[in-house]
Amino acid sequence: MQVDTGTAGDGSLQARVEAENTDVPCSVEKDDVSHYTIAFTPKIAVKHFIFVKFNETPLKGSPFKIDVSDPTSVAVSGAGLGIVPVGHVTNFAVDTARAGLGRGGVDVKISNDQGQLVPCDVTEEKQGLYKCSYTPHKSGSHRIEVWYDGSEAVGSPYISEAFDVTKVHLVNRHRLVVGKEASVEVDASRAGRGNIDVNVTTTGRRVPSSVARSPSQTGVYTVTFFPEIQGPHDIQVLFNGIPVQGSPFRVNVLDPGRVTAFGSGIQSVPINRQAHFTVDPNGEHRGTVTATINAPSGRRVPCTIAPTYDGTYAIQYLPTEVGQHRIDVNFSDHPISGSPFYCNVYDVSKVTVSKLPGVGYEGREIRFQVDTGHAGMGTVDVEVTCEGNRIPHYMSSREAPRLYNVGFMPEDVGVHKITITFNQEPVPGSPFFVDVRDSGHPRAPPRRSKTFSVGEKHNDTRAMVVKPVVSKPIVETVDVGVGSLNIRTLQAQVITEEEFTKLKKIIVGAKGGKAKATASGEGLYRCFQNTPAQFIVETTDGKSDRLDVKINGPNTIAKHKIQQDGSRFYVSFTPVEVGIFDIYVGYDGTEIDGSPFHPVVVNPSKVQLLGELRRLLDKKGRILLFIRETCFILLDTAEAGPGKVKASVQGPSRQTPVQVGQENGGKQRISFVPEEEGKHLIEILFSDAHIPSSPIYGLAKKRTSALPVDHTKVVVWGEGLRKAQVARTSEFTLDGSQAGKGTPSCILNGLKADVPVRIEEIRDRKNTFKATYKPDIPGSYLLNITWSGKKINGAPFKVSVTKPIDATKVVFSGLKWGFGGQALRATVDIRKAGRGGKLAARCLGPSKPARVDLTDNFNGTFLLCLHPVEKGKHKLEIKYDGTYIPGSPFIVNIVGYPDPAKVKAFGPGLSNGVLGRFMGEFVCETVEAGPGQLKVRVHGPKGAFNVQMTPTGPKGRTVIVRYDPTEPGEYEIDVKWSEIHVPGSPFRIILVESEEELQDLELEARAASNPSIRRSQSGDSIALDADLEEEGPEKTSATLTANEWPRMRYVGRAIRRSTSERLLQRPTRTRKFSFKKAFSKPKM
Repeated sequence: MQVDTGTAGDGSLQARVEAENTDVPCSVEKDDVSHYTIAFTPKIAVKHFIFVKFNETPLKGSPFKIDVSDPTSVAVSGAGLGIVPVGHVTNFAVDTARAGLGRGGVDVKISNDQGQLVPCDVTEEKQGLYKCSYTPHKSGSHRIEVWYDGSEAVGSPYISEAFDVTKVHLVNRHRLVVGKEASVEVDASRAGRGNIDVNVTTTGRRVPSSVARSPSQTGVYTVTFFPEIQGPHDIQVLFNGIPVQGSPFRVNVLDPGRVTAFGSGIQSVPINRQAHFTVDPNGEHRGTVTATINAPSGRRVPCTIAPTYDGTYAIQYLPTEVGQHRIDVNFSDHPISGSPFYCNVYDVSKVTVSKLPGVGYEGREIRFQVDTGHAGMGTVDVEVTCEGNRIPHYMSSREAPRLYNVGFMPEDVGVHKITITFNQEPVPGSPFFVDVRDSGHPRAPPRRSKTFSVGEKHNDTRAMVVKPVVSKPIVETVDVGVGSLNIRTLQAQVITEEEFTKLKKIIVGAKGGKAKATASGEGLYRCFQNTPAQFIVETTDGKSDRLDVKINGPNTIAKHKIQQDGSRFYVSFTPVEVGIFDIYVGYDGTEIDGSPFHPVVVNPSKVQLLGELRRLLDKKGRILLFIRETCFILLDTAEAGPGKVKASVQGPSRQTPVQVGQENGGKQRISFVPEEEGKHLIEILFSDAHIPSSPIYGLAKKRTSALPVDHTKVVVWGEGLRKAQVARTSEFTLDGSQAGKGTPSCILNGLKADVPVRIEEIRDRKNTFKATYKPDIPGSYLLNITWSGKKINGAPFKVSVTKPIDATKVVFSGLKWGFGGQALRATVDIRKAGRGGKLAARCLGPSKPARVDLTDNFNGTFLLCLHPVEKGKHKLEIKYDGTYIPGSPFIVNIVGYPDPAKVKAFGPGLSNGVLGRFMGEFVCETVEAGPGQLKVRVHGPKGAFNVQMTPTGPKGRTVIVRYDPTEPGEYEIDVKWSEIHVPGSPFRIILVESEEELQDLELEARAASNPSIRRSQSGDSIALDADLEEEGPEKTSATLTANEWPRMRYVGRAIRRSTSERLLQRPTRTRKFSFKKAFSKPKM
């Protein structure tokens, strides 16, 4: 304390300090003449009194009062100094009762771990006691500084830890399984410091659980428990004693063992057909069904899973490989009962039946083979009947696995019907028919026939046909043979119309006994894109060189394979496009009856369900229907081919009438009105095959009140949602039938300008609108669609506006005429017409399509290549973006086409010879073969070598071909006219080193050409056996052995000189004798 006595004169200063009536030692020191300093050290924090006198006279104001405080006696306490929750007001107290009365009071400064100040409210509750309140807004450490009377309290600064309970989450909440340890994770890594408490309960009782801190992740805890029963389990989580947000958490404990699967799709199914099976959760509706299907090759087979109206799941897939498929079905990532399943996929079309004769004799066993080696696993069933009676048969598979030998003994004459199935499906060609005759020579059977009430006589087949009455099957009776083939009557055997058609084609030939062929099978009438199709050609003589098959699609030529089985030919092909095909079947140079056939090729999987109907499904996968309100289903069939849509709706007790109508752009509309409450089954077929979304399940209810406005239920579709062209109207459809009575609004926003969208309600469709717009500027746009002011799902849609495509600006270089068999080329220029359109071309000849290829040159032009195969006028159609280009269709006149059959090749160079004197020369005469190009290739023992061709004669149509062989051996000579072999090609000749070897070749060739001679060879020895008929009762045998060799220089001369010449002549007499000749060169 400073005292100034300068104005008081001379004297002395005295001081005394008193606290609580006790003197406190003090000192008075004179600083200079008139200044004094009074000092003392307070021992307690109380008010001190300072008595000051000058010359024994108290100073004015004495005693002076001083408040003494003690910051070390300040006490700070409360929850606000420890672990505190974010977002909640927290408090702590500052007690200064023992610290004295300070002048500065209490000051508090709080900051978080990022250095940000946190406001604190300090209120004096009573003298010496202060309440400090603050609210932390972020988790983490908070620094709290407490000051009293200008001094920091002992222990300051304090550190509090703020935690955010909203940052605690339950992660990895997978559906759990009964009987397996369940674990879930609690993530409190962002919540601050704290402790986790967990309580698990189900059905009102507690489930033992444990909590463990993650060793690798700070703030992450693992909760483990062992569920014993199926159903929901509640997990209550507390962080620092406070329930976390969302607690208690509900997890579902599943029992996959209760989930089952059934259906043919997990047992045995045919290839290239949709396979189905069903998964039944049996009350487990909270899980998710997944399935993976692996083919034998390891390839993943796509599958679809759809919930059905009864709570089950329908799974379908399309197997394309033969063999065992593995099917893994999981329910919420856990295998269901029985999984994995193994399904046998088989191909009945790969079953072949061989060695089955068309004619048999009573008392003689008939045998044939059924080969299922390439068809997969399955069961073969055979049934043999005659006139409705079953004929005993046997079947064994001793020779090879899945190769069955079948035989039966016919005891009666008549047509025997053989039905063969594989996995209960008819094999190709089944049923088969065998005409069993008398065991002697064939003779005309007595004509017998039944009497029928209705019948008509057919002169061409001489068959009695009884027309069907009501639903009875058709009855056919054939009682007359044709040509040399005598047929016993069927005697009113009851068969189907299809079976009789097949039977008639097999056993009834053309008048006059000429060779004839007929075709049958589904492949002639209906096929599916990218799926193998087949038909059968039946012939009377079974000569494959007489059969000619061509299969043309709208834009492609389908490749085909022909497999022969006796007189029957199996023709298989795989159409790669949809549309109407042309199948030309010729036999012996002429088209058979019915050719060309016109099968319709479709692809039901390309039928699209418009409007995203699946969005309108309820929780059980059903669409919501309302009684006496029309339900519309729109289909896009433009890419599926020329098929027909059929639909049926089955209500709870009866069928509901359905209408199928055609709309623009290849779209079809299905409509029906539910008439009763309950479940409805909606089946949609295209060309008699289910489309991918079929069947659809619906639930019909009475409408009790208007639907609430729900913008998420609005469905849109149409090209206008994706693309448009300048100055052309684009459109799309808004279906708000399930979205309540809302108001649609649309606008197309662009960078340079916005395009207005016009909206019109469709009259006959409730709450459904057609939207149209016409942009003027190309570019990228955003199409915004709202329903009562709220954006619908998917909005905004990205729309690309391009310059309009103008097909009138396409330039075609032109084709006017050409030669058949030669490729005609031209150029199509689309650069001025606008990019983005589709260029298509096809050519129709006088009787069949011609192949047209379009090759993109990647500069705005295309190379068009036409391949005509017949003479006459061809119509060439070229379209760009669906519109004919100028001048299309074009007429191209093909003035001729190659006829390789009229090329004649002859000369010594095509015959066997002796190398030393062989003349490698022959002539090809092409005068009558039409336009074409001659190609000759000679391939010898050491490969190909040069061939010289010299055109001569008028117009160079006679060509002399020369080649110079240098090695003995076999030579193959290919002679082609316009890439097609000429008659006799490929020619095969053998060059030998001596005349003797050449004579041996001639002998063998002559013997091989006579079917009555049987040839065998052992070393240098050749043996010929023949049965000759000669008048007379006795048998004669003649033998020419090696002993006769000396009188024969050459084998060929010996044969011509000896009596064995009859071996090389056709036997004409009736008497039989065994004749053997053996020719062997003796050892020298």
